[in-house]
Amino acid sequence: MNAMAMDWSCSKKLEARFATIIRPWMERFGKPLPKDKQYWTMCGKCFKDDGSRLEHCEIGQLLEHGLIMPSQFHGVDIDREVIEGNKKAWPNVDWTVGDFRSTMLARRDFSPGIVNCDTTFRPRRAAQMIGDVMYDLDVVSSGELMLVANVVLSIMGIMKGDAIRRLSKDGNFMSSWTSGRWEAYKEAVFEYKGSGTSNSTVMGSVVLFRKS
Repeated sequence: MNAMAMDWSCSKKLEARFATIIRPWMERFGKPLPKDKQYWTMCGKCFKDDGSRLEHCEIGQLLEHGLIMPSQFHGVDIDREVIEGNKKAWPNVDWTVGDFRSTMLARRDFSPGIVNCDTTFRPRRAAQMIGDVMYDLDVVSSGELMLVANVVLSIMGIMKGDAIRRLSKDGNFMSSWTSGRWEAYKEAVFEYKGSGTSNSTVMGSVVLFRKS
């Protein structure tokens, strides 16, 4: 999947981010992310082809809704071109080239409040990623937080697996889940049609809260 060609500001992504990040957080806490907490995400492209800001990308939408301040946003992507473009369009924001988990774990000031694991993985690989991130969060952080994870449910009408069933088979996920510290948001999986003008890909978002 070409990260530079993805449309992170289309109406589908806006609706999905509102339904799985902004609304769940505000329903539970009723206020923006506390100033001492961070927002971590697999960020994607946040700039236009001319290098200017993509206003309705993830950070733009969150700022518009007042959920976070720029200093709380931490965007990570393995594509250097994406990160360099984001840095130019959105200076004074933390952007890092690298692996999502490794980048978070390497930060001495790591204090997550919201973690958006915006994968393009199918259920088996996504379940492993979600389980690993939950385990990391439980080991290196404390307090209430919200974890959002995106999964590719189907492509071109061909189902690629059951996200919940896959999660229930992942050791790290089950270790965190059975601790009693985590609980799911209303919908087990929020489904939406990919991004842009194509309806061939069905995405699913899992929203989990960790108790204090």
